[in-house]
Amino acid sequence: MGFFMRPRLDWMPTPKPTKFVPQIILKKNEELSFSSSLQLPKIEENFYKFLEQKDVICKQDKRLGFQHDGGYNVCFSPPFGLKKPCLVYSFGIGKDWNFDDAVSNIYGCRVLSFDPSLTELKNHNRSKLITFQKIGLGGKNGVNKKGWKMKTLRQHLKDEGHSQTAIDYLKFDVEYTEWKVLKNMLSDNSLDNVKQLGFEMHTPEFLGKFQNKNTPTHATVNDYIKMVDLLKGLEKKNFRKFNHRRNPFCEYKATYAEKIFYSCYELHYVNMNFVASNYTVKSN
Repeated sequence: MGFFMRPRLDWMPTPKPTKFVPQIILKKNEELSFSSSLQLPKIEENFYKFLEQKDVICKQDKRLGFQHDGGYNVCFSPPFGLKKPCLVYSFGIGKDWNFDDAVSNIYGCRVLSFDPSLTELKNHNRSKLITFQKIGLGGKNGVNKKGWKMKTLRQHLKDEGHSQTAIDYLKFDVEYTEWKVLKNMLSDNSLDNVKQLGFEMHTPEFLGKFQNKNTPTHATVNDYIKMVDLLKGLEKKNFRKFNHRRNPFCEYKATYAEKIFYSCYELHYVNMNFVASNYTVKSN
């Protein structure tokens, strides 16, 4: 009859600790000119190159919600991610709840959803984790021309008791108002506690195609410079772009060149103020 000897634990080899490998890669991009002396075709081309430049590579990049229009990318590379008790602000639903539902159902995040255009809805709890309010995100507090109540991000945070709370993800799609919203956010520092940011931006061509259909609108050199200045304002706040997505419904033909561009882009950023240096590595 055989017998089994239990191995002594002090004889067992000590497992080697797993080496931490940074999952956020810092990139160095081509410097693009946005001088007012540039001709319109060149500055237009540079603008779209700029939109598609990634400042960092997030190796754990997941798209939540609908995989096409209506979804948003979230960086899950450490130290980012969505873990309870995560908090998400979502402005501009447009009857598409896929992103809000995904972050609440999959990751257990509390989601504050806002959209004044959904006039058929009342303020309500969509679920235990999602609350909806018929208020918009604007560049100032007040009522807009459509009669919708609007608040700045700072005012929203104050009213919800989140002025000093880390926001895991801020998402907004406000149909060209984003430029006024960004200008306000950059001036009042309301983005300081936002870890990740995803929004859809629009050029003036969007207005001509979808809103003022009888009045074609084209971006000028000055328009491109203003848009770039605001996006670079995010960089000055230490936000870095990790992904972008063209909206295929916003395709247009360039006025002065035989090229196709898109007047709507989703842009996704991480706030590098939340990232220690050992969590990043430079690209070769």
